[in-house]
Amino acid sequence: MAVETLWPEKQHMADAPQGENGIEVNGRSAPALPLRLLLCTPPQGLDPAEAAYARALTDRLQGQMDEGNLARAAAYDLVLTTQQAVDLPSTLRSGASVLIMGQPRWPLRHLLLICRAEASDVVALPWVKRLATAETAVTLLVVVPCIPAVYRLAGPQPLGLHSLLHPDTTSGQHIRRLLQALSAAGITARVRLRDGEPDEQIRREAATSLYELIVIAREEHGRLRHAVLGELVTPMLAWLNTPLLLAKETLSARP
Repeated sequence: MAVETLWPEKQHMADAPQGENGIEVNGRSAPALPLRLLLCTPPQGLDPAEAAYARALTDRLQGQMDEGNLARAAAYDLVLTTQQAVDLPSTLRSGASVLIMGQPRWPLRHLLLICRAEASDVVALPWVKRLATAETAVTLLVVVPCIPAVYRLAGPQPLGLHSLLHPDTTSGQHIRRLLQALSAAGITARVRLRDGEPDEQIRREAATSLYELIVIAREEHGRLRHAVLGELVTPMLAWLNTPLLLAKETLSARP
């Protein structure tokens, strides 16, 4: 079962993330620097659809693209690669954000932002703001631990919805900040929740074939988080063909 809600509140919050046009440096707004993109191609090169996708993405991000290998990734904001070229362990150690093209889809009419309701989600916001346009519908899928049916309350909504989105909970406040930051950038997002194990929640939402791009913050290491949600990124790559952006902080956002 899927549950969704639209968030009606748009009031400003003082601690909301800064907009895409600048960052705060010593209390002042500084312009963002152009993004640097590194294109890592497989030995056989890119097919026409992949090449067109790389050009369109570079234009949308207003970035500068170079071609090279992963050894140069530390100097770049985003590594753009294919499923054939990706070496996942090395790629995830690179320190840059990574976009795995999968089966390229353009334009970006529907974008899925996967949220763990934790602090690391914030690093995905600048990417969503840069990639989304007025025509892009953004969905925020909140991935939650599986709640066995025996522990659910009777009623039309699962136990997790009220507790996750309530303004007095840490997760509710966190999700509000994300949505208000998107709203401040002119982006309206809806919230979705799905049943099942965390990986299954993502799989079910992605199976709608609605999305041209999925964005998720790069996973942080930690036994507690893995015990609650498990590892999400590696299992996704085994079945996902939608382009996937694994987000980290951009170099241009660092003071």
